[in-house]
Parts: sequence; structure tokens; C-alpha cells
Amino acid sequence: MKIGKLDRRISIERFSEVVNAYGEREKTWATFITIWAALDLKAGRSVAESLQRSTEITKQRQVWRIRYSTDAATITAKDRVNYRGTIQDIIGVQEMGRGTDYLITTETAE
Repeated sequence: MKIGKLDRRISIERFSEVVNAYGEREKTWATFITIWAALDLKAGRSVAESLQRSTEITKQRQVWRIRYSTDAATITAKDRVNYRGTIQDIIGVQEMGRGTDYLITTETAE
């Protein structure tokens, strides 16, 4: 992929526990890495039916392409993407080619 197509700045956030001033454990999300990414604009919406509430939930699905790095190689579905303040859950990470790029599929409930 040409480097010029990586025109969006995203943060990968990782779940962690920290100890506060009172010695209590607090669960929080912390920025793991901030990287340049390309957004695949062809990704569409998916509709999921909630059986418990009988309501329709629209989810925005996006696919991000990033370059390989040692940090990028550790991204999993347990992490999440923060793009311009919008939190997106990672639902899949796929290595492309010979490990030069990764595709990160995310979903955001609307």
C-alpha cells in the first residue's frame, strides 16, 4: 500500500487496570499506540436484531488498513479503535500479504 493513502490518525486503546491513590483497582482504557491508517469506504452497515428488546440496532462497520510494526502485530479483538472521539470495537484483525499490512475490522453501534 502506498504510504499516502494512510491519511487518518487512529488510536488503538487497550484495556488495563490501574491502582488509584487509595490502593483500589480501577478498570480503564489507555492508548496503546497511535498510528496512521487508511479507511476502506466500501465497508457498509450491518443490522442486528436484539431478541431481548425486539428493537433494531444499526451498526456501522469499518475496515482500517495499517502498516506492520511490532506493536501492530499485537492488536487483537480485545482492543478498540478511537477515531476522532468515536469508539469502535475491534471484531477482527487480518494479516495481509507477507505481513506488511493489517486489516482491522471495527463496529460501532449507532
